[in-house]
Amino acid sequence: ARDAELGDLCVVRALRPDRDLRPPEPYRRLQGTRVLSLRAVGVEHDSAWAASDAPEGQPLARLLDAARREGRPIELAEARALGLALSSALFTAHQLGDDRIAAHGALTPWCVHVRELSARDCDLAVGDFGLLPHLLLPSATHEAARLWLPVAPELAGSQRRPTPAADVFAAAMILA
Repeated sequence: ARDAELGDLCVVRALRPDRDLRPPEPYRRLQGTRVLSLRAVGVEHDSAWAASDAPEGQPLARLLDAARREGRPIELAEARALGLALSSALFTAHQLGDDRIAAHGALTPWCVHVRELSARDCDLAVGDFGLLPHLLLPSATHEAARLWLPVAPELAGSQRRPTPAADVFAAAMILA
């Protein structure tokens, strides 16, 4: 989809209609960072939606799958650059101080979009920050565990709200 005012590409995701839609103001503070900004939320014809910046680059999951298929391991220096960039993105978002988006809660290699990866630097952006309760079924942690294991121990089998610690755990699992 395109932003009607700016003409930029956006990603539009369906949200659960039984949840209060969060205003995008806390997300606007993330613009210009390594976290994709949420532009707007709304309801049309009884369907809730969220529009966010369209990611550039490719999902980390695809990059890792391609490296595996080619028999090329990710070099230690590339993994270090990736880890620093991912940590920086999470740190920025966690510092917002807004408990509604304090944690991603469903960080996977599909949410991390890599524009460039080298031994010296990694240019990436993290998408879907703070949308887990709005995107998944009521048993969100069970669904996340089914899609990509493991979830943070404190979330496994519970309905607890994700914390920044859960994001750190997920980042470590991505980098492992």
